[in-house]
Amino acid sequence: MKNPYTITRRSAASSAFTLIEMLLVLAIISILIGAGIYQMGGAKDTARREATRITIIKMKSNIQEYELATRGGPPSTEQGLKALVSKPGGVRVWHQVLKEVPKDQWGNEFQYRRPGKGGSEYEIFSSGPDGQIGTDDDISSEQDE
Repeated sequence: MKNPYTITRRSAASSAFTLIEMLLVLAIISILIGAGIYQMGGAKDTARREATRITIIKMKSNIQEYELATRGGPPSTEQGLKALVSKPGGVRVWHQVLKEVPKDQWGNEFQYRRPGKGGSEYEIFSSGPDGQIGTDDDISSEQDE
């Protein structure tokens, strides 16, 4: 008769993972992490584009505030977005709308022209990720209209 209080030992080989099993699990985890990072790369670019678009919308609002403050129209192309920060020449009534002109998500300065290229009263645009004006990745205030 067996003693019920006897502890039986399992062999070390049957209770532990082998090196090959551990390497296989690490390889699978690495593949999953790599796929996740690849997917997130596209999300980061999309987030930057959207943040730039939102900044353009805010600056359109700042230009409306400028128009009310100066009792006139939006700044000329020559005055540009700097008219929101410092008083341009030829303007009698003015107040500072922004402390500084923001940059896009890639560190580039926003561009401004009046009238806009697509026929709007004015256009604010970013050169986009490539930093080149006039390419397909440009982000413009006219795209929202």
